[in-house]
Amino acid sequence: MTFRLNILASWGAHAVVLLTGLILTPFILKTAGEQTYGGWIVLVAIAGYSRLLYLGFGETICHYVAKHAADEDWDQLNRVASCTFAVYAASAAIALLAGLGLAWLAPSIERFRESGLPIEDIQIALVLLGLNAAVSISGSVFGGILMGLQRFDLERGTQVAVTAARLGLTLYFLSSEHGLVTLAAIFLAVSVLENALMAVFARRLLPNLRLRPSLIDRKTVRETFGFSAYTSTAVISEQLVYATDAIVIGFGLNLLAVVPYSIAHRLCEMMRQPIHQVGIVSLPRASELHRTRQTEELSRFTLGAMSMSILLAGGALVGGAFFGGALIETWMGPTYAPVVESHRLMTLLVTAQVVALPAGILRKSLVGTGFVRIPSLLVLGGAIANLLLSLALVFPLGVYGVALGTLIPIVLVDGFALLPIGLRHLGISRRRAAWELVGRNVVPLVALAGYCEVVRRVAMPGNWLEIGLVTAIGGAIVMAARFGPAALLNPKRILTGGVEA
Repeated sequence: MTFRLNILASWGAHAVVLLTGLILTPFILKTAGEQTYGGWIVLVAIAGYSRLLYLGFGETICHYVAKHAADEDWDQLNRVASCTFAVYAASAAIALLAGLGLAWLAPSIERFRESGLPIEDIQIALVLLGLNAAVSISGSVFGGILMGLQRFDLERGTQVAVTAARLGLTLYFLSSEHGLVTLAAIFLAVSVLENALMAVFARRLLPNLRLRPSLIDRKTVRETFGFSAYTSTAVISEQLVYATDAIVIGFGLNLLAVVPYSIAHRLCEMMRQPIHQVGIVSLPRASELHRTRQTEELSRFTLGAMSMSILLAGGALVGGAFFGGALIETWMGPTYAPVVESHRLMTLLVTAQVVALPAGILRKSLVGTGFVRIPSLLVLGGAIANLLLSLALVFPLGVYGVALGTLIPIVLVDGFALLPIGLRHLGISRRRAAWELVGRNVVPLVALAGYCEVVRRVAMPGNWLEIGLVTAIGGAIVMAARFGPAALLNPKRILTGGVEA
C-alpha cells in the first residue's frame, strides 16, 4: 500500500464513521432521552481513561514493526510483539478490575444518584465498558502490527465493518428502557468482532508471528519501554484534552449540560478525525524515510501533510462559522433547543484544531525519527494546563469555560512551542514553513469565506441536500484556489498538500 492509498483508506473508513455518527446521535438522543444520552457520554468519557493503560505501546509497536519489517528481522519483530502483548494483557486485567470497582462505587456517587437513571443500569454499563476496554486493549497488538506494516486498507476496512455492525445493532435494539445497558452491550460485542478480525489479518500477513512469553528478553523490554515512556505522554495528553471535558461538565454542572457540548464536540470530532488519520498514517512513513536517511523527502512530506491539515481544518472553521447553526438544526431536528450554544462551542473547538492538527502531524513525524522526549513533555504540559483551566473556568463561564480551557493551551503550547522546536529538528526554516503552512492557504480560505458570505446573503441552506451542495461547491473552490483547477481532475496531488510521497 502507498501512502496515498493509506490516506484514502483512512478517509473512506471515517466517511462511514461520520455517516454513522450523523445517524446515531439524534437517534440515541430521541430514543433514549437527553438524560440517558448525557449519562452515556459521561460513562464513555470515564471508560475512555482506559486508553492510559496502553502506556504508549500503540505508537511503539507501530514504529518497531515498521522498522523490523523493513529490515526483515522477523525474530526481533516477534520479540516486540510478544512484549507488547504481555503489557496489554496486564493492562486489560487492570481495566476490567477498574470497571468492577467503579460499578461497586456507583451507588455512593452523588451525581449518579441524582441523575434520574436506574443505578443498576449504571452499574451494569460500567462492568460492560470495563470488559470492553479489556478486550480492546488486549487485541490492540494486532491493529498495531497492521499499521506498522502500512496495511491500513485492512485496518480501516475492519473499522468500516464494525461501524456498520454498531449502527445496525443500535438501530435494532436500542429503546428508552435500559438504554445504557444496551449501548454498553453493543460496544462490547463490536469490540470482540473487531479484534478477532484484526488478529486474523495480522496472522495471515505474518505467518511466522509468534506471541510467547519466552520470546521476551531484557533488551527488548528496555528498548520498548524506553520509547513508550515518552509516547505514552501523548496518550495521556489526548485523553486530558478530548475526553475529560464531558466529565468536568457532568460533575461540575449536571448531565443535561453535557448535551450541547457533546453535540459541538461530536461535530468537531467528525472534522478532526479524518485529518488526524493523516498523522497516524504518517508515522510508519516517517519512520521509513528516516530509516533510509531521506531527510529532504521527510521534510517535504511533513510540510505537505501539515499544510493540507491546516487547509482542511481552516475550511471547516470558515464553513462552520457561517453554516454550523443550520447544520446542527438540520441534524438534530427542530426539537433541539440549544442550537446557538452548540454552534458557538463548535466554533471554539474547531478553532483549536487549526493549530492542534498540524502540530499532531509534526509530532508523528518526530516520533518516526525517534525524537520524542521534548515534544511529549510539551504536549503533556499543555494537556495538564487544559484540565486545570477547564476546572477553573467551568463555574464562572459554564460550558464556554471548558471550551476556552481547550483552546488556550493548544494555541500557546502547540503553536508557540511545539511547532518551532519540531520544525527546527527537521531542518525546516521558519520562512519555508510560513510559506507552506500559511502563505499557500490564505487565498483558498479567503475565497471560501467570500463564497460563504454570498451564500448566506442569498439563502441559508435548510436541508441535507442544500448543505451537501454548498459544502461540495465550497470544497471545490478551496481545492481549485489552492492547487489550480486541473488538480480537481488529479486528486493524487491533493492528498499530501501537493507534495509527492
